[in-house]
Amino acid sequence: MGQRSKKHSDIAVAGGFRMNDLLGAAGKLVSNDSTIPVVTSYWQPLHAHGFHRFAEQAASSGASGVLIPDLPIEGAGAWSSAAHSVGVPVIYLVSLHSQPGRLPRTVATATGMVHAAATGGITGKEPPGRAHLPSLITQLRSLTNLPVAAGIGASTPATARTVAEWADLVVVGSADIRCMQSTPHGPDEAAGAACRAFAEALSPANPRPRADEDR
Repeated sequence: MGQRSKKHSDIAVAGGFRMNDLLGAAGKLVSNDSTIPVVTSYWQPLHAHGFHRFAEQAASSGASGVLIPDLPIEGAGAWSSAAHSVGVPVIYLVSLHSQPGRLPRTVATATGMVHAAATGGITGKEPPGRAHLPSLITQLRSLTNLPVAAGIGASTPATARTVAEWADLVVVGSADIRCMQSTPHGPDEAAGAACRAFAEALSPANPRPRADEDR
């Protein structure tokens, strides 16, 4: 987790934000428009909440998947079973630097989509690398037909477009937090404006080449 994400996660928890709030927000997104949310949490708070309970609530909220970035497949058996039992897709974060043989095992266990790390750095810091990301996504496409999302490093609409040359989906987190932090008197509006800027950069009205189609 990047320092900005961790700082604001701590602020949210100190302010009383809990798992029920996260899942409630997912449910509101589903009911208010056509948004299909993916819920992200680190393992410790999810485990403290109760992972069977969390899986059931995620299913009830309409979440289209759950990503736990710090939970490796070796320790995910119980969670995976709980999620699958209620129809919640399990999403894993994968890296180019995975040990030999581990990437195929992780992808084979994933459902819904796969989340590829666009950089080897932390969120909000290192820009996505053209040498790193294409190699990783090429490997993933050889292993699965699931959509491939990429994040960590997509900090501007321009870098998001770079990521989208290869990935099916672009994950943005720290950039929204940065906008909220810089506009303390209107964080919701700032986050909305940031999301719109990213969406417009990736919209069909702004076509971008698919790098894997140009080879």
